[in-house]
Amino acid sequence: MEYASKNILKWLRSLQYLKIRNKEQCFLIEGEKLINEAIQFHPKKIRFLFYLDTYNYPNMAHEAFKVYKLKKADLSKISSMKNPSKCFAVLDFICFPKKGNEGLALACDNIQDPGNFGTMIRTADWFNIDTIFASKNTVDKYNSKVIQSTMGSIFRVNVEYVDLKETFKETNRKIIGTTLNGKELTKQTVFDADSIILMGNEGKGISDDLLPFLDAEFAISGKGFAESLNVGVATGIFLAFFTSK
Repeated sequence: MEYASKNILKWLRSLQYLKIRNKEQCFLIEGEKLINEAIQFHPKKIRFLFYLDTYNYPNMAHEAFKVYKLKKADLSKISSMKNPSKCFAVLDFICFPKKGNEGLALACDNIQDPGNFGTMIRTADWFNIDTIFASKNTVDKYNSKVIQSTMGSIFRVNVEYVDLKETFKETNRKIIGTTLNGKELTKQTVFDADSIILMGNEGKGISDDLLPFLDAEFAISGKGFAESLNVGVATGIFLAFFTSK
């Protein structure tokens, strides 16, 4: 088993950039948990596996993909984390089968923070929401911080980057907006099971040009003095409410 060359290490580091990921049609993950989930759910998408030469990773010998060893000094050159992982993998972009125009889905309008978006993907997975429609100006799902925040849910939730206006025009689902001025969620609130819950930007909320598509607006009533909720937290509350009905 050979060591990764300088050119390979340079290429791995370049995958931190959106332009390079799109050109190469692949992305980098790090950490044993994420790699194990990739092997479980999308083994055919794995191009390469890399691991520290002193690390006893159980999947280091795998016939389905090329495996390279790393020196300790290489870890910080590849990793985007303060404390680099001991194993990495490169995967091809994941394509999910198209779903029908029914059931509950999530939509994200201009979500910018990678941690927030990763949390939203993870939360959708928890509530068995398998589709997220993301505006084209939402942070890239293959951003390293997004991937880490999903804790593996990136391999189970289909994130589609779309023109939300066109998607809303074409869908038969009800569009439910989450706004500060919406109706309060209560036990008596009735909603359509075939709906898309739209979450807005962290600072500006839902874009003005999407408001005309809303069939209903709801808000989460607070008890304290905070001005607003984190969008990831708000997503969890809305999905918990809607999936409990």
